[in-house]
Amino acid sequence: MARLAVLSFLYKAFSPPFLYLPFLVWSFFLWCFLIHPNSPLVLGAFWDSDDYIHFVRVIDWLDGQSWFDSVLHRLAPPEGVPIHYSRLAELPLAAIMWPLHALGLDWRMAAYLTACLYPPLLFAAFLSALVWVARAVMDPAWTRLTAPIALCAPYVTFQFSMGRVDHHGLAVLLTLLAVGCVLRFMRRPETWAWSVGAAFFLALGVSIALELLLWVLFLALFVGGCAVWGRREHALAGGLFGVSLFSFSNLFLALAVPPSHFFDLNPLAFSYLYVALAGAMAFVFLFTALVASIRNVQARVMSVGLFALLMGTTFLVSSPDLLAGPYGGVDPQLAVLLFPNISEAIPKIMLIAGWGRLFVLVLGPLVAIGISLWRMIKSRGQERALWFFFFLALSLSLILALFYQQRVTLYAQLFAVFPFAWLLHKGWIYLGKTKQGRSRFAAELCLILFVGPLFGVLLPALTDGRSFNKGVLLFPIQGTPNGKSITHGLWFVLGNLHYFGDHPRRILAMMDDGAEILFHTPHSVFAAPYHTNVRGNLRGMAFFTASDPHESLKIARELDADMVLVSPNMSPLYYNKSGEILIGSDGHQDLSPKASFAEQLAADRVPDWLIPVRIPFMQGYKLFQVKKDDEVARPQP
Repeated sequence: MARLAVLSFLYKAFSPPFLYLPFLVWSFFLWCFLIHPNSPLVLGAFWDSDDYIHFVRVIDWLDGQSWFDSVLHRLAPPEGVPIHYSRLAELPLAAIMWPLHALGLDWRMAAYLTACLYPPLLFAAFLSALVWVARAVMDPAWTRLTAPIALCAPYVTFQFSMGRVDHHGLAVLLTLLAVGCVLRFMRRPETWAWSVGAAFFLALGVSIALELLLWVLFLALFVGGCAVWGRREHALAGGLFGVSLFSFSNLFLALAVPPSHFFDLNPLAFSYLYVALAGAMAFVFLFTALVASIRNVQARVMSVGLFALLMGTTFLVSSPDLLAGPYGGVDPQLAVLLFPNISEAIPKIMLIAGWGRLFVLVLGPLVAIGISLWRMIKSRGQERALWFFFFLALSLSLILALFYQQRVTLYAQLFAVFPFAWLLHKGWIYLGKTKQGRSRFAAELCLILFVGPLFGVLLPALTDGRSFNKGVLLFPIQGTPNGKSITHGLWFVLGNLHYFGDHPRRILAMMDDGAEILFHTPHSVFAAPYHTNVRGNLRGMAFFTASDPHESLKIARELDADMVLVSPNMSPLYYNKSGEILIGSDGHQDLSPKASFAEQLAADRVPDWLIPVRIPFMQGYKLFQVKKDDEVARPQP
């Protein structure tokens, strides 16, 4: 009986309507994290600083900090730093952590378990959303084929990896739900729920991730095109979309900021600036509904286009920082320091060495664009408009990934799932009619490889030389969490207040270590890789890059720092910028007189105002205590 049950399960998973296929994909994804040696579940680490900071914010909130207080008080004390993350995106984390803490776990252990539980739950919701959106594109009996294709889209699956709890996975899910509503709006504009639903998901998406503003504008443009070119019902539903977008944006702003800051125009965080933009879009959609009675399509297009151009120009003239995106108001010095070192914010064409490698990485979206274009040419009516949507979305994603920021590759791979699922569906049916026996099996296997592993697994493996069980390949594990050696011993000792005088200290550390110190210890830090932390990052960088230790001492006194932590894997940002290298008499490389203070400390050239702190489990880190002003030996006159 058990054997028959297994066979029945497999038959239902691999034949239309593929009932259990998404569950098998989800199980495989989860299994990979349970057994892979680089899994966060095994290492007890998160992927990057954003994950740590989200948990720090949730712990602070559950420990009594105000919902509207966005300041991270232990970062760059005494003022603290306002963090642009949304409490709304952190609600699911709090919903899991609070019961775990109530059962007796401390906050950090509750955070570790949450980092293991939340991403798989979000991935299950994402797979369900894929199936729902695909019903607008293909036969419902074949929509579950989207799950195995998405599994081979590494930029997508990474957002749902264990240990990754930032807002990006939720942003992908909300974008997908908004796309599903917009596609249904195009087919059934008389069902106003789709207009309201699209507006809700887009407004919520922007409130938790400002990078979704691009897709708000794109989907709004598509809705506007349907409103102008479609039936009167499209125009009325478009007007409802605009009003709903503005209303929901106001609602989420009221939930995100205190009333006293409701009308702040801050481009660095979700603020009334983005609500005002939604209001300008609402005016355009209402104007479109107003001119829907004009029978001449060209006249409608011309009038709406001019009105939209007028509104857009007026808005951008009044808010020019928005032209630079959500980082338009960043301090110029900090922008020069941070952004060139954020790999995901660098255009793919500049980041990937070699045209062959670049071509391999963009080949999948290119093929999906070709499928969408071919279907657009072959289709008619609403079917043509649907494939035109995917053609535009894929083309925009690929262009932006190549020439703007490579992080947009995520959406190129996301939108490519649907053309590939359609191709797998039609190809499978065609082979069933034209092939038999072994030839059919071989042809079906080639088809499955083509629409799935070929672009995300096989070709990358052939071009970069990695084995199939490492990196962005067969296993959905991408590198080692946190990108460096795991330092549990260091954080355990550093977090023990009894070792350091029973009160939290202020620590000058590298930017890459700031978030971990905040999560693992009760201490404060000055530097962490966030664009709102202007003072802490700039002064911390000045401290570590100064060649003269006396300059570093002045900064330590200015910041009232208690301790200094030097990372063994410090960023090149902290090295001597002169390029001068000295060779000692024994032939070994010696420190240059212009060596940065960080390099001096790493080489054990320690000034008398720092006391080395010897503790176990340092794992290459160097920790120093800053002497008080009256403890430092003063030079004799």
